[in-house]
Amino acid sequence: NIVADFDGVILSDETYQGSKNKSRGDAVRKGEVLISGVVEGIDMKPLYYEAKGKFTALRQLKTQLSLNNDAEFYSYEENSPSIVLSLFGCDIPLGMRAYSAGESKVLTYEKYLEFDGYRLPFGIKKSVAVNDNICSLTQKEREQFAVMSFCNQEYKTFSNTRILSRDVKMTREIDSLDISAVYQCIDYIGQSKAINIENSENY
Repeated sequence: NIVADFDGVILSDETYQGSKNKSRGDAVRKGEVLISGVVEGIDMKPLYYEAKGKFTALRQLKTQLSLNNDAEFYSYEENSPSIVLSLFGCDIPLGMRAYSAGESKVLTYEKYLEFDGYRLPFGIKKSVAVNDNICSLTQKEREQFAVMSFCNQEYKTFSNTRILSRDVKMTREIDSLDISAVYQCIDYIGQSKAINIENSENY
């Protein structure tokens, strides 16, 4: 079956295989069957298929981010990078670079060639050693950081979702800064769920 993976109101429905249970305008709850993989045959016996289709629905979502007033922030000092050429799983260093024991983190970035959606076994790896130091931020800088973090969180959550409206609120508590939002959006709804079949024939 294809079942709803969130609460919402169906806006569009396309059924390619199986029996449609829900149509445009129907309100659905998470777990309800949108398309059934069980179809009644000519001899009244059930036929089983893999349900296929595409539904969209209007849904409401909420997000929230809290930044404690005692949260610590760090500034990063970047050192000279180390470049490595990766060929068929083998790493070939392009120059020498040794990291001292005092440096706290080594960040590695990888970039491979792609062709027609497939990653080729040719790429570059760049490693950068950084030192992190505790720094103090003003209240305005903390607010700017919170807004930036909230926007990044929002982008990751709704990168494939059409947002119709949103209501964002920022509140300052005694020990934290809170940002919350309520969204009305359109999203694809439905996920495959196996059908459990019990043999009830009597011999």
